Amino acid sequence: MQRIITGNIVLTDRVVFGNLIVEDEKIKRVEILDSAKENADVIVPGFLEIHFHGTGPYGVLTAEDIAGIAAFEPQNGVTVFTPAMGACPREMMLDFLKSTRELSLFRKNGCAVCAGSHLEGPWLEYEHRGGMGKDMLAVPDEKILDEVIETAAGSLKLVTLAPDIENGLMAVEKLSSAGCTVAIGHSGATPEIFSQAVDAGLSHVCHLFDAYSPRPVNEGVTQYCLADACLMEDRVTVELICDGFHVPPELIKLAVRLAGVDRIVAITDSMQGTGLPNGTYLQEDGTYYYLDNESVCRAVDSGGIVGSCLTMKQAFRNLVNKWGFSLVDAVKMTSANPAKAIGLQNETGCLAEGFFADINILSAGTLELKECIVRGESCFQAE
Repeated sequence: MQRIITGNIVLTDRVVFGNLIVEDEKIKRVEILDSAKENADVIVPGFLEIHFHGTGPYGVLTAEDIAGIAAFEPQNGVTVFTPAMGACPREMMLDFLKSTRELSLFRKNGCAVCAGSHLEGPWLEYEHRGGMGKDMLAVPDEKILDEVIETAAGSLKLVTLAPDIENGLMAVEKLSSAGCTVAIGHSGATPEIFSQAVDAGLSHVCHLFDAYSPRPVNEGVTQYCLADACLMEDRVTVELICDGFHVPPELIKLAVRLAGVDRIVAITDSMQGTGLPNGTYLQEDGTYYYLDNESVCRAVDSGGIVGSCLTMKQAFRNLVNKWGFSLVDAVKMTSANPAKAIGLQNETGCLAEGFFADINILSAGTLELKECIVRGESCFQAE
């Protein structure tokens, strides 16, 4: 079945007016007709959400939850996702891996693609655990790593860990050798340890500026720190939570300027309840958090930030309409770069011939989501 989508098409280096020819699951051809037109719909690749813990009424605790996420995500403009499990008991972690593995094997009609899973823990550093339960943290050993790799059977796309903990560098090497993207996060690593981890296979940075040590000052002299090293290291991609609360917009602009737009990955780190009214919700470790749609999600017991209630469609609008990034750069941060971070850069995240027809149609000016297309199927249309 063929479909022609007409509008301002956001390519990797420019915006043009033209036709996107979709045939079955793939983009057959891009026809450039003219320069971009002021009032035409904006056509962008579907967004990839590679770091979040829930959305709408769904968390990640059960297979039913994750299947619910797949059905819910197109209304957020998300065509491909990897749900994240925070630090949790071993059995819960293995059940999560089984659920995401099964869902990644096929896509139901009307749903986004589950590309696999993301483990954010339990191999994190205590002082930088952020909203993670302290009793859920663990030290990696070869036995549990083998069990995780075997259970996921190739579906574990991303693992966030602290390379500075005991056996941390061993875990980086083992997981990256198994085909997982390994990220540093919730870590007190020095720039030197970070460099060793990159040499061992680490290639990604978990939510930069969140759960990171402040820049040290020695005798009034500001010192080089882990966040600086992450921005300077060309071999890693760097996550930023683009809600305007977790990272000030000025720091987002600074990070893009220092690292270059091709290395920045926009994420939500969203929690169950995102898109729903303010309220109290349950986290993976059994603790509760309060979701405030005008702010963030905070732990009920401590008041600390545990996540966001941001959607990827809002992250895209923030980048363009609030913070002044170009459509081309915003597409890189929400689609192309996250695809590259988890090894999908040759099949999605770009509007080009032969790529999957994972497409969002946005209204001119406001960039509100009008339609989300997954593998050539219209999975959401705004009323």
